[in-house]
Amino acid sequence: MLALAKGDEYSAGIFSLGGGGLPPLPNVYSTLSVAEKRKWNVATRKLVGVVGDTISNTVLHTTWTEEFDRIQTHGAGPPDERPFAFVLCMAAVDRECTQDNETTRSTARSQFRIQLQSYDPSQGFKDYADKVRRAERDLTRYGAIMSDSEKRQEFYQWFNPNADEWNVKKSVWKETVAITFDQLLTKGLNYQQELDLRKATADASGVKAFVTTTSSSSASNKGDFRSMTQPTGQQIAEFVARTVGRGRSGRFWWTWS
Repeated sequence: MLALAKGDEYSAGIFSLGGGGLPPLPNVYSTLSVAEKRKWNVATRKLVGVVGDTISNTVLHTTWTEEFDRIQTHGAGPPDERPFAFVLCMAAVDRECTQDNETTRSTARSQFRIQLQSYDPSQGFKDYADKVRRAERDLTRYGAIMSDSEKRQEFYQWFNPNADEWNVKKSVWKETVAITFDQLLTKGLNYQQELDLRKATADASGVKAFVTTTSSSSASNKGDFRSMTQPTGQQIAEFVARTVGRGRSGRFWWTWS
């Protein structure tokens, strides 16, 4: 947006090489008058300065600056690269960001392994799977080709949940031949949902049991069996003892709910 604000007078021409070469197609610059070309060149230099000043990464800033210096020193042509200095600087930075070299590929593989080791039980498998999938996309982006079989082996090696239930599942998955890496992550997500549901059910049952026990205990202590299921012989004996002990008549009645 910052760049467009400085160069929108010339539409997309100042930002694009069209088919990728010089001069770009359509070559808007060639159709301009001398005065318009002067304005174009001023806008181009401003763009290079304004956008270059926002690049905080040292390597990319150096790449940007060196490309602009090269154009100003050796870009008179033919073809003349100077009117297209901005887009050429952008292309140089883009190449630096995505260049296909072994260092970049090695870094992408390392990040993939790091994310495979990043499982945190408190965060759950979904958070883990999201991080792993982002790292997997970077493998493709940076040309770090890894087969599906290699990804699966990396997963089995580095996914260590330190929980018996998960390790049992992991062993079962490992014995399943016809399974892809993406299916592994999906199975993990499904199992996490199963565990979450199991825990939620257990928590609800625990609350219900606690309430039932408390209510029954309270009713028994008050000698009121109407809110209870049929009492045991021991409970009846305790009720009789309490009633007689308080000097009440030995005759008493109750109803069952």
